[in-house]
Amino acid sequence: MSQERVPLPHVPDDVQDIGLDLETPEIAIRRTRVMGLHDAAMAARLPFAHQATDSPDGAPPALTIAPYDDPYEVLARLSGSAPASGHDKALAAVTVTCQVTAPRYWWHELATYHFVTGCGSTSTMHTLRAEMGRVAAAPPSERAAVVRRLFSPHTPPSAVEAFLETALRDPPLHELKAALPEGLWMTQALVTNYRQLRTIRRQRVSHRLPEWRAVCRWIDGLPLADRLLRGGESGE
Repeated sequence: MSQERVPLPHVPDDVQDIGLDLETPEIAIRRTRVMGLHDAAMAARLPFAHQATDSPDGAPPALTIAPYDDPYEVLARLSGSAPASGHDKALAAVTVTCQVTAPRYWWHELATYHFVTGCGSTSTMHTLRAEMGRVAAAPPSERAAVVRRLFSPHTPPSAVEAFLETALRDPPLHELKAALPEGLWMTQALVTNYRQLRTIRRQRVSHRLPEWRAVCRWIDGLPLADRLLRGGESGE
């Protein structure tokens, strides 16, 4: 009694590696993969499904979903619903994974969103000592340039110099971490979904930070973004 699968044109059922890399001086988003568009389109039509009345006694009923010319018609209509109405919940079936490199201050802002999960990240605890060993081994005239590469280009030179001075004293780890400028590059592997990305775009498309505007450009490049992700934006 499996539900009938309606083929979606140009959308394979398996994972799509869409080749959507975005790199700016402020942020890099790589290894973008999208899955679940087919399942989201089917989920959006479940309220209109008909349950079979001829199922054997005690068996869950089979579902029949009417054929349709536009597989995304209902999903697109629901995705444009009012925020917090709950009508866009089928978008949560579209899963997106990616790898993001951004300054540490941006990660604090991303934590506002509950449906973005970090699956692994670079670690200041495990890498700082190794990086500082590399800095210490460099000729004194090159140390500033070596440590500078650990930070966003927008990090003030004075902050980098102060951190280098602290690091060369070989302080305890907690003191070294406390001295880190917020422009430190950090990379995380993330998993999220179209419902959360729709909210992010709506809230951040006009944000003052260039990192967020770049993220919104990346969202605009995802499959079917024009129909599923661009409604109801307000900026910030």
